[in-house]
Order: sequence, then structure tokens, then C-alpha cells
Amino acid sequence: MNPFRTGYHSNRLTYATYSDTSPSLDKALKVFTSRHPSPVTPTVADLKFLQTLSSQIARRGARLVAAGVVALRELKIEAEKEMLTLTSGDEQPVQGLEDVPLPKEAAKAAAQRELELLEKEKLTVAWNGSVIEKYTGFRGYLEEALDELVQGTGVELVQAEESSLVGAAVALVCLE
Repeated sequence: MNPFRTGYHSNRLTYATYSDTSPSLDKALKVFTSRHPSPVTPTVADLKFLQTLSSQIARRGARLVAAGVVALRELKIEAEKEMLTLTSGDEQPVQGLEDVPLPKEAAKAAAQRELELLEKEKLTVAWNGSVIEKYTGFRGYLEEALDELVQGTGVELVQAEESSLVGAAVALVCLE
């Protein structure tokens, strides 16, 4: 079979071997050659290049995830500020809030509390998934990127065990 027509990919087990810090990279070489047979044995320089490349890919992925998380937080802050704007004043009912079950002052107070929490409290991010859980260094890269983006507020990553099961249950209840 032509090796150029065969699909090629790498997985977290291969990436995990890139954490081999020994001078000879024996562990990395053994795992890499067992998973990616080739007539040419990679050199230490080749493996170091792959370590650097995989690290940079993981960092970029973590930074993209962090940017998405912070963007959602900013969107929530914008929505709460909009709610404060819509609920300020005692004039006629605000268009778009006629069907809000809370009185205007209660909605305003709730939005204010949310804003205070969002702007002052530590950002807590619930996570679930094998990349953050098992990919060597990914969680650290993500924490680093989140800390940089929220600047001083602080970030806490909390594992949400069985969250997909809980999400499915919530979706089912919402259908009824």
C-alpha cells in the first residue's frame, strides 16, 4: 500500500510521549516509532522538533478555548448592562420587557448582582473532556491563557463530572 495514500494522524498517547525530558528521548522514540513506522528512524533533533510543535499546537488550542470562554463572559456582562439600561427609569413600560415576570426593580437588582459577580469574583469555568483531562500540559496552558485574559480577576477550573449526562437530563425535562 502506498504510504502517501494512508491517512495520518497523531493522538494524545503519542503527544504524551513528547513530555520525555531525557537527553536521548528513548521513551519518545520507542512510542513514536511503534505508532508511526518508517524506514527512517527519527533523530533526537526530529523528536525535539515534534515536542516543540505539539506544545505550540496545544498552547494555541488552549488560547482559542480561553478566548471563547472570556468572550462568553463578556457577552454575559453586556447582556446584564443592557438589562440595567432597559430597567432604569420609571417611565412607560420598556419595549421588550412587557412579558418579564419579575417587577422592573427586581429585574434591575438581579442584573446588578450578576454584574457585580461577573466583574469582581473569580471566573469559575466548569470543564469536561479528555483533551483537558489527559493531554499533557493542556490544562496548564488553558489556565495560563485565562489568567492572562481576565487580568487579575482570577480563574478556577472545576471538573464537571458526568456533565453530558446531566445536560441530557436537563434537555429531556425541558421538552416536557
